[in-house]
Amino acid sequence: MEHSNHTRVTEFIMKGLFDHLHHQGQLFGLFLCIYIAVVMGNSLIIVSIAIHPPLHTPMYFFIASLALADILCTSLVVPKVLENLMQEKNIISFGGCITQLFVFTSSLTTDVLLLTVMSYDRYVAICHPLHYVKPMNKEICICLAAGVWAVGTINSLVNMLLLLHLDFCGSNLIQHFFCEFPAILVLSCSSTYVNEIMIFMADIFLAMGNFLLTIMSCSFIVITILKIQSSKGKQRAFSTCSSHLLVVTLYYSTIIYTYNQTTSSYSSDKNKMVAIMYTLVTPTLNPVIYSLRNKEVKVAMKRIFSFTTKNNFLKPNLIQYFFCDFPTILALSCSSTHVNEIMMFMADIFLAMGNFLLTTMSYCFIIISILKIQSSKGKQRAFSICSSHLLVVTLYYSTIIYTYIQPNSSNSLDKNKKVAIMYTLVTPTLNPVFYSLRNKEVKVAIKRILSFTTKSNFSKCEPDYHLPCFF
Repeated sequence: MEHSNHTRVTEFIMKGLFDHLHHQGQLFGLFLCIYIAVVMGNSLIIVSIAIHPPLHTPMYFFIASLALADILCTSLVVPKVLENLMQEKNIISFGGCITQLFVFTSSLTTDVLLLTVMSYDRYVAICHPLHYVKPMNKEICICLAAGVWAVGTINSLVNMLLLLHLDFCGSNLIQHFFCEFPAILVLSCSSTYVNEIMIFMADIFLAMGNFLLTIMSCSFIVITILKIQSSKGKQRAFSTCSSHLLVVTLYYSTIIYTYNQTTSSYSSDKNKMVAIMYTLVTPTLNPVIYSLRNKEVKVAMKRIFSFTTKNNFLKPNLIQYFFCDFPTILALSCSSTHVNEIMMFMADIFLAMGNFLLTTMSYCFIIISILKIQSSKGKQRAFSICSSHLLVVTLYYSTIIYTYIQPNSSNSLDKNKKVAIMYTLVTPTLNPVFYSLRNKEVKVAIKRILSFTTKSNFSKCEPDYHLPCFF
């Protein structure tokens, strides 16, 4: 009976990183720069590994997986932190918090397991180089990567389902800058004993267990390195292992500290500082430590950034178009445009087709909501706004996808010219009509702009004076 009198929490308030924000603008800029560095650095690593054949090895396959997990982990935390820095009250819905918990925990667990798999890969490569191909072939690497992601997802799912059985009927203030299991469990008004046991077991097996396996792998590697006669060989091997061991130590120590404590001993201030290490610091360092110090990765990046050189355009310089666009410029190149086409194709998939699908999904939910409206006028007005926007979206995305997704060999200039007119002239012309000129409030604003002079404006001016009236 006492439990039924409680009001269930539907949203949480996050305290944020600091109690008193005197420099919100500077902090926003700092976190934005770090986030861009994480996303761009790790994305660059993934693309470099994908387009450069010498990097198609087990080690770089796992590094690409690690980069993807780092992007997911950081993208679930930092954008919400940036949003909260610009708001007075940092609110997150219960569903949003659960989603953040699930994706963040699964990507964090995947990171931990990937570091162990990478240590095993280095152990086999250095200690058993002659047998490296057999235990680390393509099929085994794919199975290891799939297993790592599956374990991360299952671990997160189990803990999330256990969390959903808890009651949150007291304070809804999260003493953290994002939703994390220890910070959420503190707020529960029901017993969290089972949740703490599960988190502790996951911490023992996934964090401490994998940390010990990594240390063992590195110990065998060090013993093997000491047997190498060449000083250069020793230096190179130690350089690789020391950088990996640094990341492993930072990652595991902070995660073990966070998830190995009970709710009674939870310290919000310490946990915030520790969480910064595995949400911002290590994802930023990973591209530098694992890839940017490698010669092969540098070569791959040069291939990405070297779009034009002195000898790239030796053909006729006639652009068969009415403006400079990537497909038409690439058609004139006498060198390979394979990398350029892959980059454009990926950008088209993620930026154009991905956003088009998200927009379509949004409108599906909007239409479902509109159909629930009882008033016919309300339905008509809502459908009118949505249909015009959807028309522009369809015109924009379809023409851009058509232009940028085709290779140079199938590039039809006459068709492309007509298609380009749609997204350079037609849609920019229609946008003001669809989005603004049909709106009453916008019409009022435009009338205010155009009506510079009225009778009241010149009431104080003498008719005999020819000087302008300033006010």
